[in-house]
Amino acid sequence: MLNKYQYNYNEMISRNCLFIDSDMQEKIKSISLMFAGCGLGGNIALLATRTGFARFTLFDFDNVTISNLNRQVFNLDFLSKNKAKSLECIIKLINPSSDITAYSKEFKANHLRLVKNYDFIINTLDLNDIFYKLIDKTIDEDKTVFIPMNLGFGALLITINKKTGPLDDFLKNNKPKSELDFIVSLYKNGMIKMPEYIINKSSELIKKINKFNPQLAVASNLTSSLIVTNIIKIISDRNYIPPKYNHIDLTEFIK
Repeated sequence: MLNKYQYNYNEMISRNCLFIDSDMQEKIKSISLMFAGCGLGGNIALLATRTGFARFTLFDFDNVTISNLNRQVFNLDFLSKNKAKSLECIIKLINPSSDITAYSKEFKANHLRLVKNYDFIINTLDLNDIFYKLIDKTIDEDKTVFIPMNLGFGALLITINKKTGPLDDFLKNNKPKSELDFIVSLYKNGMIKMPEYIINKSSELIKKINKFNPQLAVASNLTSSLIVTNIIKIISDRNYIPPKYNHIDLTEFIK
């Protein structure tokens, strides 16, 4: 196995060349990403690593379970191990020269002061008070926060910065406590369309959501692609205003 001294970053990203020029690749390499949560966040971090991003701060207090393996980047070797530390190992297997700080602890209020140190924040926390405080802090520090959610065969991405404006009042005032409530609020307020198969399974989904959140790997990978593409667009065009609510469902494209 190559060690960090034998590893060649430029060779690793060489196939990006037609779509990402050398100047942009240097910008990508210098960008710092903070992940509050490394479950779905792990998929995003892995895709970011393959694209050339190399500076990561990871937070997660949770351990890998078998039920994570259907959609997250971990494998059997990481069962019962901390997600942040495991993700650090996986990133290093792709780019051993990556600059990674991994905290095997929960992201809490005292960590909000760190937001100013990063270019982009990926917020996959449970929808508690800290989830919403992290969004507010990101705007205060003039950063961009991505809030990814999986929904069936689709991906929902909420992007918040000073250009997009804060969360809409119907979310900010009510502060939904689950992903399902959050998504339903967006749907009821006309911000996203709900695929017919999701509507048809809504009663089953509500029953399941009390025990666990049904999710698919295709959604995790689609969400990751949305975030990495949005980051590249933001750093390549200062005037670019990302969509605040971006929902794509693959069943709409495959008939």
